Amino acid sequence: MKYKDVLGKDFKTKKEAYSYFCALRDKITEASCLGRQHLLTEETIIKKSQMDKLYTDYFLCKDSNWYKKKIGLGVKDWFFGRDNEGGVCLWIFQKEDPKESVVEESIWSQLAIKETDMPFSISAKWVFTCFGPGVMLDKNPRLKIKNVLRHTVKPQIQKFRDSVEDKCQSCGKQSPGLGLEVDHTPNFSDIAESFLKRHDQNFLTETVVDLETKRVGANYPQKWRFNDVAKQIKKDWCEYHESQAALRLLCVSCHKSKTHSSEG
Repeated sequence: MKYKDVLGKDFKTKKEAYSYFCALRDKITEASCLGRQHLLTEETIIKKSQMDKLYTDYFLCKDSNWYKKKIGLGVKDWFFGRDNEGGVCLWIFQKEDPKESVVEESIWSQLAIKETDMPFSISAKWVFTCFGPGVMLDKNPRLKIKNVLRHTVKPQIQKFRDSVEDKCQSCGKQSPGLGLEVDHTPNFSDIAESFLKRHDQNFLTETVVDLETKRVGANYPQKWRFNDVAKQIKKDWCEYHESQAALRLLCVSCHKSKTHSSEG
């Protein structure tokens, strides 16, 4: 077996390992008692110690800036929470620096929160090499651009979520908490690829800048973004996405079935 001791099992392929991770994640997120987030402990289906071992054995990051801002001194806690699209994300709390005894006057201190207490969302498929490539955004600018495109249209996704009833638009299941996700038709990746073919790749790469931290509700997610010289590109992309994407709110099971059937 190539991928050993992934959440307690061995797997031949990344696809098998990631499918197993998603199945366990879905059991957590579909639990009726689950609210907006669920901290992983030694009592949860996916144990904190298992995530710590994944981090030790299968974490790869060749983008030092991403690592510094997302991971910092390491991971203190893991939890599942919902992003603005309603999809389930893996979130982390960074370990604190024991040398930092005083919080500098900043936006964080004004909000009565230390920067190390901020949760940061990560993609398990990106981060762990047993599931995907690991974080190599500096080596894969196209992947970075797609990340920019996805985050740029999150206001559209949130607007859609706010406009529809909180139930699956396929099976009709009421699914509170983390149980509803926004689905794209065509798949988001196809829409993004179609847009990227219309623009110069070198220019797009140059318009991607550093990670930006911005408060969203009680969370402080970080995202790549277009810089100010790319205002027209950003405007074009938002209009293109809005014209091309048909959105639906699906429960985890229906979304999973649709994604697997289309591989997107």
